[in-house]
Amino acid sequence: MMKMKNLYAILVLLAFAVSANAQVSKTINVSIAGTLTTLLTADEKANITDLTVMGNIDTRDVRCIRDEMIKLAVLDLSLVNIMAYTGKEGTSYYRQDNLANVMPASSFCNGKIGKVSLKTIKLPNSLTAIDFNAFDNCSGLTGNLTIPKSVISIGKQAFRNCSGLTGNLTIPNGVSSIDDEAFHGCSGFNGNLTIPNSVTKIGMAAFQNCKELTGNLVIPNKLTTIEAYTFYWCRKLTGNIIIPGTVTEIGSEAFFGCKSLTGSLTIPNAVTVIEEGAFTGCSGLTGSLTIGSAVTEIGEGAFSSCSGFAGDLTIPKSITSIGSTAFSNCTRLNGKLTIGNADAVIAEDAFSECPGLKR
Repeated sequence: MMKMKNLYAILVLLAFAVSANAQVSKTINVSIAGTLTTLLTADEKANITDLTVMGNIDTRDVRCIRDEMIKLAVLDLSLVNIMAYTGKEGTSYYRQDNLANVMPASSFCNGKIGKVSLKTIKLPNSLTAIDFNAFDNCSGLTGNLTIPKSVISIGKQAFRNCSGLTGNLTIPNGVSSIDDEAFHGCSGFNGNLTIPNSVTKIGMAAFQNCKELTGNLVIPNKLTTIEAYTFYWCRKLTGNIIIPGTVTEIGSEAFFGCKSLTGSLTIPNAVTVIEEGAFTGCSGLTGSLTIGSAVTEIGEGAFSSCSGFAGDLTIPKSITSIGSTAFSNCTRLNGKLTIGNADAVIAEDAFSECPGLKR
């Protein structure tokens, strides 16, 4: 009798476990933005795992999805229209004027806590922008990321640390702005990185630690600045770096550790500053290094361990300073070293471990 009771108890527990993990799907049409929370029961909010929303929503509805649906894993917003909303009941205290067709700030990140239950997201087809922190730390997101073709801007830290996303990272042709740390720490992307020429701004650390991205790196031809850490430790990006002639500044550690980039490197004539560590560890670069005629500063370690460069090295007359270890361990530079400005301030170890260079 006792064995039968134990067996019954086990079966009840198993049934409860299966029920607790069961998929619960719901499709709902919201006609009045801001009312989603009133259209669902408490039980539905607690148990829905797959949700499809249609109709009109705003940031209040997104907050309901983020905070009240604790088991939500699959979300389809492809057929919704995001309406404008002004007030304090949205997803972010810092964004109280929410524009139409914009994925709200902190959509699925509350403070620094991402909605890790969320595995799949289909963004609205009508979306024009993704605001800051929208999917920050949503490490549960998996598979490919599809950004609608209508999007023109991707906000600060929009997909930061979404490390479960895989495949290609394709930025649509209409995007003009990718803000700071937009894809920082998206270490799971393992396909090509496509950045269209419509992009005029890429923020600091936008692709930092996207270490598994592959394929040729093509830099948009309208950029004026390559910000600090933009491609930091994108170690598998390949191909020649062609820096557009519009660029005037290359930020610190912008290409740090991009060791699979190949070919010669030309710094355009518009560039005035190459900041510290800009190309540190780009050991796959081979051939010549050509530094443009307007460069005034080469920062500490700017080309350190670029061990593939060969031939002569000419520093232009515009130069005023070369920082410590700027060219250290460029072991294959084996030609003539020409420094155009005799009055430039040059660190004693700027050319350390470059045994082949001759002045």
